[in-house]
Amino acid sequence: MEKGLPCRARQHRDLPGMRYPRQAGHGARALVDKMRSVNPASSEYVNKTSIQRLTIRNSAVFATWPDEKISQIVEHSVVVSMGDGELLHVCGEVCPHLFLVASGCIRLFSVASDGREFTTWLHFAGDPHAIGPALLGSKYQNNAKSRGETKLVRIEGALIRESIARNGRLAFDVMAAMDRHRTAGSLLHERAATHSLEARIAGLLGLIVARQGRDRSLIELSQDEIAGMLGTRRQVVNRALRQLQERGLVEVGYRGVCVLDAEGLAALLPSTAMAWT
Repeated sequence: MEKGLPCRARQHRDLPGMRYPRQAGHGARALVDKMRSVNPASSEYVNKTSIQRLTIRNSAVFATWPDEKISQIVEHSVVVSMGDGELLHVCGEVCPHLFLVASGCIRLFSVASDGREFTTWLHFAGDPHAIGPALLGSKYQNNAKSRGETKLVRIEGALIRESIARNGRLAFDVMAAMDRHRTAGSLLHERAATHSLEARIAGLLGLIVARQGRDRSLIELSQDEIAGMLGTRRQVVNRALRQLQERGLVEVGYRGVCVLDAEGLAALLPSTAMAWT
């Protein structure tokens, strides 16, 4: 295994001397076909670089960054492919990288003294992971594993810091992304103190559905994981989910919870609560 790689994660390196065409079109298509004819591995390279460019360009972290700066980040980024349940990092390790989730899911968790894992949050496609520690060069505050087949784009934190130091305006997108992450986390804590358990579960399920996409209504969380994220017991979560199921808002199954009526869940939140986006 290459030194410095996350445990068991597999990285795809750039092929020497090759660049992804800047614009799609007939000329770009011809260049791609030419690269493939020269090197059979070029197809994998083009696909890999497309993942990097699309993930970085569409990330809220780099929403208004200029094209030349995006190209620089793409050139120095790496795609990390992970199987289900692979460890990305552990709490306390120094964080040198920002990760963008290209596909799949990253599960953040803490470990109890008896070895049990408690899920604290999930990152889905499009989400940044470890943006604060990467910018500060500080330590991870949690553990992280992949959930299902997952692809990440790994970016050097030092490159982002250097870019912001040269152009302070680039920090606005980064700060906005950090604030959205902070807001999502604070919602869970706020609701724990002021809302009923039913409303807290509705809020959590709504946040996750909004992040993974309304076309994906199945939330693959166990009732133990939901209980851990809300700071309660599994038996209490089970009763609340059954009540939501009786109302036709969710369906509880073996693989997790299927949201049938996201608007109905949102209606359970107090009018003063922040809605998910």
